[in-house]
Amino acid sequence: GENGTGKDVAETYGPWMVRNGLAQDGLRIADTHTPRNVLNYLDEHTRTEEPVFGHEHFKRLEPSADDVGKVIAGARSVYLFRNTETAIWRGIAGLKQQHDIVLLWEIAIDACTPKERPRIEELLAIADAFSLNLEEAALIFRTSDVDRLTSALQTLPVATVFLRAGRRGSFVVTRNDIAFVPSLAVEPVDV
Repeated sequence: GENGTGKDVAETYGPWMVRNGLAQDGLRIADTHTPRNVLNYLDEHTRTEEPVFGHEHFKRLEPSADDVGKVIAGARSVYLFRNTETAIWRGIAGLKQQHDIVLLWEIAIDACTPKERPRIEELLAIADAFSLNLEEAALIFRTSDVDRLTSALQTLPVATVFLRAGRRGSFVVTRNDIAFVPSLAVEPVDV
């Protein structure tokens, strides 16, 4: 299917991208509107996201592995924010074989279920690092106990897991170690 951004990107995200030195040459115009979400924070750890133009619009404009493949040359790493959908992962696995990249996967909340755990573990064999927050980990492992979560994360087939704990910081979990890295106390400029 078609993937990309909207014709309104110059007015929506364009100024922010320019201000932050982000390249726009990999963007492909595929719709009138750029996908945007409304975030509703229920508490420090929990939020909902609702696509402004609907779920179908958001899904249709998600980047594909082909989109990534067009801009990956020379990259050292890829940050992938996705669920466990087969099509994207088949393509990303192929790109990882072709290019010497480090792959960081941040899981999408729709894949955070105990039922998806075997598939998550299968895909982690492709990734180099995994990022999820406390809420997402609790959904997958059916516990909100941090010690139990970090122990469970140590068993995953990936070199490094980043368990984000909101404003407090993050746990960095490897097979042999668990470390907590507190957040720096700063005034947010652009959340």
